[in-house]
Amino acid sequence: MKIKHIIAVMVATIFTLTAVCVFAAEDPWFIIKDKNGVCKVIQAKEKTPATVAGPYETQKKADEAKSKECAKADKEARVKAAEEAKIKADKDAKIKADEAAKAKADKDTKAKADAAAKVKATDTQDAKAKADAEAKAKAKADEETKKLKDAKDAEKK
Repeated sequence: MKIKHIIAVMVATIFTLTAVCVFAAEDPWFIIKDKNGVCKVIQAKEKTPATVAGPYETQKKADEAKSKECAKADKEARVKAAEEAKIKADKDAKIKADEAAKAKADKDTKAKADAAAKVKATDTQDAKAKADAEAKAKAKADEETKKLKDAKDAEKK
């Protein structure tokens, strides 16, 4: 019975030590770059799409590697950001030039429309003045015709 008891205790001890070792094992450390381009050291079970370097056994080793890896990545990121900024500036300049050309074309169109409206208004005023003059002349002619008719009627009587 003593041997069975000793074997049971040893099996339990081995199981306990194995369980402690399994649970004590930490996840490895990785260097990642977030969406803002900032390098960070994280602990994860496996690599992520944003992983720059790793896995490392300790956080200290990952921090040391971060200073080396991120210096390269930061330089590349700065170069890429400069290229993107130049492309964006070129696009913005082109958009501004297009907007300025469109504004000028709109201004020219508006000026032409205003000139056409002035000519039309002048033509309308001239036509109105001519119509008024004709109406006055017709009224005068009608009045004189009436006077002549009245004069003839008076002579007949």
